[in-house]
Amino acid sequence: MIRGRLPDTIQEVREIDPHKKVLIKATVYDALIEPFRCAGLPVVDVRLPFPGSGQQSEFARKFIEVEKDLSD
Repeated sequence: MIRGRLPDTIQEVREIDPHKKVLIKATVYDALIEPFRCAGLPVVDVRLPFPGSGQQSEFARKFIEVEKDLSD
């Protein structure tokens, strides 16, 4: 589903123009990390789980890595 909208998604992210992109949810990361890189979009290379269904503590732990990358 995500890959079917990939050109639109990349264009929307370019228009928003955030400093760095954080992909939340493992399946979203898996689907978008390489296409975003190939499109030249700066993406944080941390695979975050969705912060629900018992994954809240894992999300919080890994988000610390994201915060370090965002401060660079």
